[in-house]
Amino acid sequence: MENKYFIVNTTDRPHAGCVVQKMKEGFYCYLDRRLKSYDGMNPSRPTPVEDFGFDIIECRNFVLFRKERDSIATYKDGMPREWQGDSIFHLPILSLKRFRKGSAHKD
Repeated sequence: MENKYFIVNTTDRPHAGCVVQKMKEGFYCYLDRRLKSYDGMNPSRPTPVEDFGFDIIECRNFVLFRKERDSIATYKDGMPREWQGDSIFHLPILSLKRFRKGSAHKD
């Protein structure tokens, strides 16, 4: 299965609010819709959420993230990168009909 959920920043220890969804058009959007002004990102080095040790279960309207393993994610310099915050959480699945940077529209 192709990775669909990522962390796009490369410097901070990520948490649930940092998770983005890769859209079929190739851009990324934050699942936390309070951050929708950042929609349309095209990061050079996104890290799959699975690399932080999470199993991902897609349900009808949301995604469940459950940390089951140690993180294998690293920073650019190769140092280990750990998750901060909850080890189990859920976020809504995005389904954008139209996209305009800073103003995405959801089903």
